[in-house]
Amino acid sequence: MLDHITYDSCSQVTSETNPDFDVRFGYTGRERDDATGLMYYRARYYDPAVARFISEDSLGFDAGDANLYRYVFNSPTNNYTDPSGESR
Repeated sequence: MLDHITYDSCSQVTSETNPDFDVRFGYTGRERDDATGLMYYRARYYDPAVARFISEDSLGFDAGDANLYRYVFNSPTNNYTDPSGESR
C-alpha cells in the first residue's frame, strides 16, 4: 500500500500514512488541489475545511436549496451526492 487516507464526513483528511505520495483524487473521487486544499467538482470548488462550496450553485434556487453554498444539504453521510457541484 502506497498511502492510506482517512477522511471525515465532509471530505477533510484526518490522517494519512504517506503525505509525500501524490494522490490526485479525494474522498468523493474529485480532484484535489494540493496548493489550495480545494476539491474540483467541475462546476465549482469545494472547501472541505469549512464543508461548503466557495461559490454559489449556478442552478441558483432551482437546485432546491436556499443555501447556495451548501454541500449535499449538509448531510454527506445520507446518500446525497453532488458529483458536478450543481445540486439536483
